This record gives sequence, C-alpha cells and structure tokens, in this order.
Amino acid sequence: MKKYSKDYFEKKFLLLYEKLVNKEGFIDTIKKTRESLNIPEEGFESDFELVGYFISRIPKKEIENFIFYSFCFEYVRNTGLELQDEDFEELFDKFYQRQKEVDNIQIISIPYLKAVEDHLTLFTKSEIVQFNKENKILNKKVIEIFNSFMEVELLDAQIISHYIEKYLFLGKKGVENYIRKRTLCPNCKYYSVAHFSPDRNNMTNKEDGPFSGKYLFDKDTSKLLSQFFDSYFVLIKPYATKGEVLNYIEDNWDTIKENLKNKNTFYKQFDFSPSRLRSSNLRRNRLIYDLYQKPKKELLEICKNREIFPVTGVYKEDVISQILKEKYDLEMSSDAIKKVVTRYAKSIKTKKTAKDIGDI
Repeated sequence: MKKYSKDYFEKKFLLLYEKLVNKEGFIDTIKKTRESLNIPEEGFESDFELVGYFISRIPKKEIENFIFYSFCFEYVRNTGLELQDEDFEELFDKFYQRQKEVDNIQIISIPYLKAVEDHLTLFTKSEIVQFNKENKILNKKVIEIFNSFMEVELLDAQIISHYIEKYLFLGKKGVENYIRKRTLCPNCKYYSVAHFSPDRNNMTNKEDGPFSGKYLFDKDTSKLLSQFFDSYFVLIKPYATKGEVLNYIEDNWDTIKENLKNKNTFYKQFDFSPSRLRSSNLRRNRLIYDLYQKPKKELLEICKNREIFPVTGVYKEDVISQILKEKYDLEMSSDAIKKVVTRYAKSIKTKKTAKDIGDI
C-alpha cells in the first residue's frame, strides 16, 4: 500500500494556505485587524512575544487574581484532579511554594505558551485566553475574518481557521510552524481523513443506558458531526483488526467512491471539484494576474526587448507574453494569458453564489 510522506502533506497544506492568502482583500483585512488590535505590522516574531501580548492585555487590578487562576489552571492540567477534590488550604500552600520557586510572570506564561503551541485547538479559543475579558474578543476577530473568506474551495474549515489565527498573530512563520506540527502528527497530517470516537460525555440520557433507545448524541456532538455532511463515514467496531479494516476499504472502494461522487453535487453548485488538491500553476497564475494589473507603459519598461513592439496597437497580453519568456522562461500565448487572468480573477473572489441544484 502506498505510503504518503510528510513532504507530500506539507505541499497540500501550503497550497491551501496560498489559496487563502490569494483571496481578494484577505491581506488588507489582516492588516486592518492587526492595526485595530495593536499587533505588529507583520505579526509577532515568536510565541513568547505573543504570550507577552496576552499578558499585557490583563488589567492591572486583575493581575493578582489571574496569577492564582493560572496556577490552578496548570495544576488541574498536570494532576488531572478537580479543584473541589483538593483541600484549599493545602492548595494555597502549594501556590505560595510555587511562587518562591518561579516568578509570577512564569506562572502566567506557562499555560498561555501551551495554548499557543497546541495544534489541535485555536489558542484564541482556549480556556486561558477566554478567561480574560480583554483577550476574549480576539477569537471573535478570528471568526469575523473566517466568515468573510471561508468557502467550499478552501475545503477544510478547521485548517483555514487555524491559518487565519496563526497568520493574524504570528505571520507566515506562524502558519508554517502550524503546518510542521500537523504533518509531524500521524493523527493530524491527513488533511482529507480524520477520526472521531464518541464517549459517554458525548451522549444524553446516560441514566437510561446504552440500549434504551434514548442514549443519543448531545447537541454539541450533533453539531460537530453535521459539519461533515459532505463526507463518507467508516464505522470501526472495537473488535475489528487492522487487516480487516484495510480489507474492508479495499473490497468496498468502488462503492465508497460512488458515494463520494454523489457528495460532489454540493461542490458543483460552486463550480468546484474537490476530488484533488493540485498545486497546478497557482503561483504562475498569480504572477500573470499581478502583471496584468500593471499599466501597459510599466510593462513595456519591464520588457527587455520592447523595441520588437510597434509604437501603437500593442496589447497588454503580448507584452506579458514576452516578459514571461524573458524573465521566467515561460512560453505562453496572448490568448492563454487572457484565459489565465479571467479564471484567476474568478477564483480569488469570495462568497460565490451557489447555482440552483436543478441546473447541475
């Protein structure tokens, strides 16, 4: 069976990132949001700078209470105990002992840093960031940008929300670190395949028992699974073996593939095929589109052999064709350039209107 390398998935993740940043207005929106939140123009240089930013937004009158909260938060994470299980007098003793060992800034910083380094959950949505009112609004800003730019051709809402958050606060380097962490994790590197295993915390009517007919997914779990309406579910029982699972998929791939094709109706409403995420010529097309936005006079100045063109009646596409040949060793006709520009302009538009299902 074919093995997919870390590099293979990195390319796929990077392509999704490029598709996002190429969306019309995305970079400008990020710049304006950074300015409104007092984030550096290119984002923070490091996770530590970002943690410092979170701490700086805590009002001075709340800082002492927040130091104790941070200690409790980290204590629960490290011990797995609920605070009500602890004797509070003993807990305070542990807190004061901890203060002797490390300074208060370190006590606050550790849970923030862990939230930022987590590649599974948005750090702006983490408990430690959400606890403070000033920082709580940061996730709302991420959601606003997500709602403005997310659409079906960006494929995965979770990945895109992470890209937006990381790019907003940490720039391109933040996105690259997120991709690196995901592709190092065997559970997370498969951008098109994931898993979900419910437990009793996902269920309602626990007291009635699992075979009562009332033991059902709760509202949050139903909401989570509903996000995957365009997916095919494979259900694996705990007594299945690895070989049986692989054989099941191989034996039934034709049926699975047919069902997946039926899912494509949703994507076809937006003139998009989700079957494969191709690198194709995205960067080349962006280059041609950017050149096309320049005035013809400026293009002629870029062109080394501009004397080959007549004084009048020169088309912009002809000049671009010559520039591509001279500077990038690309042979492309004027008609091909027109098509690329038209298609690319269409692809970077956001919030495309869906076709009527009957027109497909």
